[in-house]
Amino acid sequence: MDTKVVWAALSLSFMISAQVAMAEEVGFGGDLLLGGVWERGKPSQLDAEEGDRAISNINTRSDSESDLNLYAGGELRYTFANENTTMFLSDLRHNDYALSTGVQHSIGELGTITAAFVYEAREVWKDTYRVGAPRSDTDEVSYGMAFDYSNVLGTGFFIASDIAMVEVDDDLIGKREKALQRDGFKGNIGAGYEVFLNEHITVVPSLTYTREDLDGKANSSNEYGMVLDVIWSFDDLIVEASAGFSTTNYFVSHPLYGRKRDATTFEVSALVSYYEPLGIPQTSIYSFAGYSKVNENIDFFDSDKIVAGAGIVYHF
Repeated sequence: MDTKVVWAALSLSFMISAQVAMAEEVGFGGDLLLGGVWERGKPSQLDAEEGDRAISNINTRSDSESDLNLYAGGELRYTFANENTTMFLSDLRHNDYALSTGVQHSIGELGTITAAFVYEAREVWKDTYRVGAPRSDTDEVSYGMAFDYSNVLGTGFFIASDIAMVEVDDDLIGKREKALQRDGFKGNIGAGYEVFLNEHITVVPSLTYTREDLDGKANSSNEYGMVLDVIWSFDDLIVEASAGFSTTNYFVSHPLYGRKRDATTFEVSALVSYYEPLGIPQTSIYSFAGYSKVNENIDFFDSDKIVAGAGIVYHF
């Protein structure tokens, strides 16, 4: 399951909840989230999907499939008496698992700095390219640090970066083909600028660079991307539309295909969040939809996905 669009929407729901909630008070606070997501499309053969457990060759795409799942999450925060420093713990569970914990500190007109430890886990195939017999799955975990600096020096400029170690528990294909090993490091850096067109509309263009430096150089890559977000804010209603495009270039030829992989990715999404629906205090509801498409020069890795979901958040 390609969950990039899902994770982006769910992460954004936390951010928007914080923006529309009442001003942060000293002491403990947080959010509890419950929702559902529907997905339909053709995942990449890299994704550990039950419907693609057995394949007859390594030159065809996945079959189309549809799925409906529930997810739950939450964030716990503690704001110190100076009201400038907040510690937080965020937990999100879907088919994958994500956890982050850190501290956010406001330095007044100079901006806000956030540093966090992040952990993610997902299922991958032990041997992605095994044919003629069912593929079995294993865990891929990544853990590292993330750093954000928003409103840099009192401007609308922001930067965000993270670096993580990646480990695959039982990497059978990596043991067989050294160039396809999946342990290593990945890092990302992005920068953008918030343009406030008026009191209701904000436009946020940004650029991103992602590097995966894995033990298997055929899986290692450089990715360059651009994203445009448009945010409409009207009292308790917030709407965000987002569009992104990226290109990915891999280091060396894939040993099973005899050529280097390259990919282009296109993603669009929209999220609507409404605070205190029907006058119910300390709650918000949201819905989102998105589409992502990855087009590679090797069909085995292509994917396209439509997602839609909705949920409710309780603020305390």
